Amino acid sequence: MPSARRAIAGAVAAVLLAPLAVLADATASAADPCAGAAPAAGIASTAAGFYVVGVDGCVGTAGDAAAEGQPAGPLNRPVVGVAADPRGRGYWEVAADGGVFAYGVPFFGSTGALHLSQPIVGMAATPDGGGYWFVARDGGVFAYGDAPFLGSGTPPPGSTQAPAVGIAGTRSGQGYWIAYQVNNQVDEFGDAAAVTV
Repeated sequence: MPSARRAIAGAVAAVLLAPLAVLADATASAADPCAGAAPAAGIASTAAGFYVVGVDGCVGTAGDAAAEGQPAGPLNRPVVGVAADPRGRGYWEVAADGGVFAYGVPFFGSTGALHLSQPIVGMAATPDGGGYWFVARDGGVFAYGDAPFLGSGTPPPGSTQAPAVGIAGTRSGQGYWIAYQVNNQVDEFGDAAAVTV
């Protein structure tokens, strides 16, 4: 079993560290929007696999994750995150402007038409797949579908806070954690338990 874990860990590391194009067919046509190399922007697990999304929105899969689609053309802003539907129906991608691309799953809303103070840096799905959260670089949280808004990690005026880098929901869907770039800082909201890292 340890060798299988090492093999899986090695495969995940290779996917995260290599350009997303390695997952694509090397014979893809020039018209294929995913034919080029793009840096990985996010990863989301499924029951027995994962999705890896590039900044261009192209998705690579492993295990039971099935590619449902990707953006057809140039994006307004790069994709910064991906969240898998817990029921295995598909995935959502979120761009830095809060635009959402839904593949095999319902669209619940986006901030794509809003002017944001800071770009979106990550997203998480609710446990039932009925909603999702985004987090912006300043810790601001946006909730859609059945994802409850439970607060933002925005610092008080005049204080400094490291940029937020991601968000993770609790198993109940009634809480979330926001992680920041430095000092192992994690803020918790709702039923998210306090953590020490």
